[in-house]
Amino acid sequence: MPDFSLVPVDHQPDFGDASLIPVDHDPFSADGLIEQARTQLESQHQRLETGADLSDVGAPAVGDGGQFSAGTAIGNKTADIAGRVAYGMMTQLLTLPQRALEASAADVGHLGEDGYAPQSIGPAVDTAMTMMGGAGTVPAAANELRVGLKLPMDTASRMARATQMGFRTDMPLYHGSGTEFSSPRAVSTNAAGMESPGVSLALDPEVANEFAAARGSEQTNPQVYKLLHRAERPTSLTLDGSETHGQVVDALRSAFDAGHDAVMIKNYTSPGGIRKQNIIIVRDANSLRLASAGDSYPTADAAAIAALQDINPTSQRYGLEYAGRVYHRWLGLGDYSYTPPSEGTAYSSSPGNSVLTPLLHSLGVNAGAYHTHTRGADPALNENYSLKDKRDSDSEGAPSYLGAPSGIIYKYSPIPNQLSQGDVSVLGNTNGASSNSPARPLNSQGSFGPR
Repeated sequence: MPDFSLVPVDHQPDFGDASLIPVDHDPFSADGLIEQARTQLESQHQRLETGADLSDVGAPAVGDGGQFSAGTAIGNKTADIAGRVAYGMMTQLLTLPQRALEASAADVGHLGEDGYAPQSIGPAVDTAMTMMGGAGTVPAAANELRVGLKLPMDTASRMARATQMGFRTDMPLYHGSGTEFSSPRAVSTNAAGMESPGVSLALDPEVANEFAAARGSEQTNPQVYKLLHRAERPTSLTLDGSETHGQVVDALRSAFDAGHDAVMIKNYTSPGGIRKQNIIIVRDANSLRLASAGDSYPTADAAAIAALQDINPTSQRYGLEYAGRVYHRWLGLGDYSYTPPSEGTAYSSSPGNSVLTPLLHSLGVNAGAYHTHTRGADPALNENYSLKDKRDSDSEGAPSYLGAPSGIIYKYSPIPNQLSQGDVSVLGNTNGASSNSPARPLNSQGSFGPR
């Protein structure tokens, strides 16, 4: 029994002037409706007329104000064309993502050709306007055509990304240390004794240099590092000169325990007598990054940390892995740096050849590889090194650095003749403050100031 019924009517329809036309599909099915819409759209597209051949549809509803010449027919066709375009838009919306991908593929195929106009901008914008990816991420399928692209590494681009991450690029700070290090370490707020909590930094490099010189020697190679910081809940403390070191430490601990993440101490006097200085104490070392991102670093770890601080937020935003090389400049006689990160797919990435890629950058020697993982379908699994990650590091005999979905920066150090059994350590975090971040005193002298 068919799922319809006949309804009696009080008149007899006249089919005298009608004829039946056979079709090759069911016009009442869902597929049939879509096919009918496409057929009508195609037939309308073929019937569109241009120029002098446009048929007369009457005078325009709104005058053109004399902007068009008397002989043009465009003004008279507005109502007819607008109706057809509005109808076609409904069908076009159904195919936005596919059209965006096809247009992007065409752009890649014509890359570099003179006179070629990119086709993907319109569909890509339309797709972004009509599709909603979860948590602000770009749909994974649309990212596949981005594979192999490199992030711009000029200073302006790097600083723009740092600003987007919340770092104060307009306020460089200086940290004086008696030795070289890969990244600053924060003193815990409950550390024993009267060690100043957090990481101390100066706005004046001369103040930082005082502490570097006092704590270092020719053997330890003291350093002054230029850093950027970010803070969501900063506060300030003004000194009048009568405070003891213990009172200042207590005030800092109280501020951090109350939820502040940075404290500016005003009217500070350095041990060497530099007066009326402002210094900043940052609670968590993960709220700091080297200001010279992409340039030179004292260690391979420092270069890898800078690379992952720069790229991991972008990796998580787009749901794509990135990878690159850490290298030792000038055939191993210079400092360290990293190659620009290359985009991969949602599940893989390539840092480049371990010999040629570093060699093409300042005659570098491979010092390791860095890459990111995205959340994917199993965030817990992607938080760790894969077996392939470890095997690649083992075969090269060089460290592997990982920017995880949580923001944690890991280091895998291979052990000779022990496949996949290398040591995994935590170097820092790309997402700001973290309760899991390492915190240890850099010294035990207990003096107040940049350390």
